[in-house]
Amino acid sequence: MLFTAGMAFAQSNEASIDQVGDNNEASFDQQGTGHYGTIDQNGDDNIAVIQVEGANHNSFIEQEGDGHNVQFSITGISNTVDIGQFGTSDHMVGADENGIISVSQNGDYNTFTSVQIGDEEGHTITSLYGSESIQNGDDNTISVHQEGSGHSASLLQTGNSNFASIMSYGDSNFASIEQFGDDHDASIYQDGMNNSGMVFQGSNGNFADISQVGNGNSATINQNDGELEGSPGSGGDGFPGSGDFPGGGGR
Repeated sequence: MLFTAGMAFAQSNEASIDQVGDNNEASFDQQGTGHYGTIDQNGDDNIAVIQVEGANHNSFIEQEGDGHNVQFSITGISNTVDIGQFGTSDHMVGADENGIISVSQNGDYNTFTSVQIGDEEGHTITSLYGSESIQNGDDNTISVHQEGSGHSASLLQTGNSNFASIMSYGDSNFASIEQFGDDHDASIYQDGMNNSGMVFQGSNGNFADISQVGNGNSATINQNDGELEGSPGSGGDGFPGSGDFPGGGGR
């Protein structure tokens, strides 16, 4: 059991680590003022690494089960990260089966929340293209809820006041959201097996919503300036889609 309650430079930083089980690792590195962070891990072989710079950030991580992995960094002012991973094993945020890939949230007043529940194969949340940043800018929100087995979510937001939501139930679904610009809103809902949903939005003020129920469905939305780009292709037994995104071809 290894834990490091962070380096606290400046004033009013708090860090609390509570681990139960074997071979767990937890680390807080907080630099700046007014940070608050807790890590609570139950089970074995869990890893949580949080690096914080700036002012007034909130970090909450709770992991139950075995083999979960969180690698996250925060810079800016008043950002929030709230990660809860439950279930049996191997849920990952900012890491994948090939190794540690820490992701970051940069800017002011950004929020990242995730809940991963399941059994058998764990779920993963990573940034697109191996980018170190999952959010850049101000007032952005990412919310991911994955329940079942073997889901994968990849996201990247650059700009201000963007919102991205992914909800996946069932087994082995893939969802990705990439947004550049300001005031975008994208949501993906999946319930079934082997579904793929992908959204790319550029410019400003676009809205995208994908809902997939069933198995083997594929859907892609590609928007700039509020206009739909790209033509639909053949999907599985539901919503049609095509596109040049990770998981469905190159961009």
